Amino acid sequence: MTNIRLPANPRTFMKPAILLALLVLPAQAQIRAIFEIIETPAGNPLGDVVVELQYDKTPQTVANFIGLAEATRPCYDAGTGAVRPKHFYTGEPFYRVVNDPGFKIAQTGSGNGTNSGGGPGYNFRDEFHPGLRHDPYVLAMANSGPNTNGSQIYLTGSAAIPSLDGKHTVFGLVTDPASRTTIDRIMAAGTNRTRIGNLVIQREGPDALAFDTSGQNLPIYQAVPGALSVNISAGIYDVSYTPAISVTGDSVFSVSMSTDLKTWNFIGRLRPGSPLVQGSPISFPFAQETKEFYHISLLRNPDALRQEWLAGRTMVLNFAGGIAYTLTYGSGGASGTLVVSSNPSQAIPFQLLQHEPDAYGAALVVNPYPYPALRIVAGYDTATGTQVTGRHSSSQWNGANWAAMGSGALTLSR
Repeated sequence: MTNIRLPANPRTFMKPAILLALLVLPAQAQIRAIFEIIETPAGNPLGDVVVELQYDKTPQTVANFIGLAEATRPCYDAGTGAVRPKHFYTGEPFYRVVNDPGFKIAQTGSGNGTNSGGGPGYNFRDEFHPGLRHDPYVLAMANSGPNTNGSQIYLTGSAAIPSLDGKHTVFGLVTDPASRTTIDRIMAAGTNRTRIGNLVIQREGPDALAFDTSGQNLPIYQAVPGALSVNISAGIYDVSYTPAISVTGDSVFSVSMSTDLKTWNFIGRLRPGSPLVQGSPISFPFAQETKEFYHISLLRNPDALRQEWLAGRTMVLNFAGGIAYTLTYGSGGASGTLVVSSNPSQAIPFQLLQHEPDAYGAALVVNPYPYPALRIVAGYDTATGTQVTGRHSSSQWNGANWAAMGSGALTLSR
């Protein structure tokens, strides 16, 4: 073995020009979320959790998280009907903590500290990336099914949870040991024993600084000017609302009502399903009292499947056992033909009875007369100019309710 003798000052091997180049190398682009964790009720600091947000792999999810953390996203308050930005996460407890050997999560982010109500009033799509799995110590979105993400998040602990892959979006990594130790403390403390004292978003590098949280096609609330009119016939109140602007087919009206301008109740959503030209009235099926006040806001879902986008397209629903339903929409998107793979020679005409755009997909009801109506809840994972791929859950009307038919892959192509 040859012994290498180092000079007394190893830095003499580094030329000044090389040293200067190292000093001016650009920092790696990073967006970090720094959670300050506090013990409750004592108020003792437990440490920070530094999360590396994966904005290049899950841009919509990261944009939503930052917008809620920094109160730059309009949210719908079902209690008042108002639309306004709201701070999420800071001050919220980890209201659900599971610390089992193979399943460790700490959940928060509802906006009201519980698992009921709260949230921003909208949903957005899943963003599954093959390089982001439920490994130990990640940040992910809680949801209630495909494409139902809102504000709730969870941290995982020291155990991998592969059963959650493909169901919940992972959008942040916790890599430094000190942060992992803090997560271990959250898990050990249990439910409602820790909270987020503060949350800071930190950007580093030109790409991170240029990341536009408002340009990721997330749902967006806006006030919409318009006029209410009331017609009374035989004691029945017929209320209609006429928007003063044109409304796109990816929009949903959220409606809250009060009889005294003090207590407000969320009473429903109106989904036009197709574009509304300025001046076109829509009816409210909600009027019951002699005196009612309304809050009306408009939620746009740029990623939703509009009814007009169905025109001229073919939708294929795959079921277990190799069965496929093929729906070919006509030029207007409101009718077409249905072919079932078990009887490919029969094309059954259908009418589109209902279309509800939502998040990244839609709920459709078609009526292939004389066969039972078919309800399709579609969620989309990827889209190009010619094809959409995703998932569906379908059911059939049995005369009294919707009976589940099954679920599977979905394609929508020209």
